[in-house]
Amino acid sequence: MVRDFIVYTSLDLGKSAYQLKNLDPLLGQGILSSNGAKWVHQRKILAPELYMDRIKGMMNIVSESVVSVVNSWSKRIEVEGGVANIEIDECMRNFSGNVISKACFGSNYTKSEEIFLRFVAL
Repeated sequence: MVRDFIVYTSLDLGKSAYQLKNLDPLLGQGILSSNGAKWVHQRKILAPELYMDRIKGMMNIVSESVVSVVNSWSKRIEVEGGVANIEIDECMRNFSGNVISKACFGSNYTKSEEIFLRFVAL
């Protein structure tokens, strides 16, 4: 079923309105929540980047970014006396941005945030 979903390119495939309504603030208009021609366009852009060899090549980037996030949390916990209230939404946004920026542009998120934001706006 997963394979069929991945290779399915028909414009009939779509997400229900209630899913889009509830997930729109979280997912925006990306491939996970788009329908129709917008979904097909985004899928065509994204598909070449998701070949197994490309993903395997990105694992070092992902693991380096994970270590960076965990280290920053550990430092914050240490500074705050062993307990810290960490809002992970910004951390996860930066983590995702760093992985995408390093994989696509060869630099970290802060250096390529403008490019990343333009890409997301597609």
